Amino acid sequence: MPGKPAQTPPVRHRVLGTVLGGRDNNLNLIRIVAAGAVLVSHSFAITSGDDMREPFRAQTGLSLGQFGVVVFFAISGLLIARSFDRRENLAHFIASRFLRLWPGLLVMVCLAAFVMGPVLTDLPVATYWHSPGTWTFVPRNLTLYFRQHDLPGVFRHAPYGPEVNSSLWSLFYEVACYATVVLLGLLGLMRRGWRFALFMVLVVAAQLWATTHTPADGLLYRLRVLGFFGFPFALGMAAYVWRDSLLINGWIALAVWLIPLALYRTAFEPTGLMIGLTYTAYYLAFVPKGAVLAYNRVGDYSYGIYIYAFPMQQMLEHFAPNLSPLQHMACAAPVVLIAAIASWHGLERRALALARPLSERMLRLSVRPVPAPVG
Repeated sequence: MPGKPAQTPPVRHRVLGTVLGGRDNNLNLIRIVAAGAVLVSHSFAITSGDDMREPFRAQTGLSLGQFGVVVFFAISGLLIARSFDRRENLAHFIASRFLRLWPGLLVMVCLAAFVMGPVLTDLPVATYWHSPGTWTFVPRNLTLYFRQHDLPGVFRHAPYGPEVNSSLWSLFYEVACYATVVLLGLLGLMRRGWRFALFMVLVVAAQLWATTHTPADGLLYRLRVLGFFGFPFALGMAAYVWRDSLLINGWIALAVWLIPLALYRTAFEPTGLMIGLTYTAYYLAFVPKGAVLAYNRVGDYSYGIYIYAFPMQQMLEHFAPNLSPLQHMACAAPVVLIAAIASWHGLERRALALARPLSERMLRLSVRPVPAPVG
């Protein structure tokens, strides 16, 4: 008798490696929810000027916006590790990462400096155009590291202050995490579980240090933020490395929240919350099916929401300064979504399509023969 065909194991017993392939998941939906969480969180700070008015921050030590950033980093760690492992070549990987971040960022900062700025500045328009800060805003923010937070005369009397786009802080740390994936991948550490485990020990140590030290500024401050938010990214890398052993199970998704409960009201509560959020994001990404998957037909609007929300919310506060946080987020959300939709369909998706020709161009330049010296 012919053998019975192999049956796909039920979802509750699947490991991550069996559900990670393809696009049959809810990752885009989860990311847009995370981006929306950042918008909601900023509504409290922008309307009041006080970060601590955000309810989640007072209760957990992390704001709802930081929860959203944790989810972004956790998903990014998983997908970037997979992207590097499956890369056609290093040039294609680098081109893809560059085209995912910088074209959208370039358009946003140009719109802020050259469209929004002249309209909203309280300086004479001629003075605005002759101010050095008008012309340094774009190049400095494109570096991600040497960020410029304000534009001449813009939002000077806003409750939150003259910050044009507070959300951009995370992009530097995102790129730093990308570089870590490249380094570990080239060293072969992501293909050797025990060596990667040593790396994770260092990551956990860095995260625990980051939760108990708060340097005000400088290099130590940047290392602290990288250690803190690099932790969920590293969890995503670990999930990919051990994808064939990591169960995706509803009971585990519930049980993992015992970790933050055990750490409640301690300095390490945020660490537990990151672990709980990371695993829950993976469960919700790969287990629920059916109608929820219809969102994948729409587009990936999360990045557009993330980079456009803050300046548009600051602008809303400028023109409608007496809104409550709930009214503010209700007015801002549809306008920001429209900007994100335009950014995705008009720019981001088209930029990503250039990854292969750009990488091929990079490869041709890298192997171009050096002309022999004359004489």
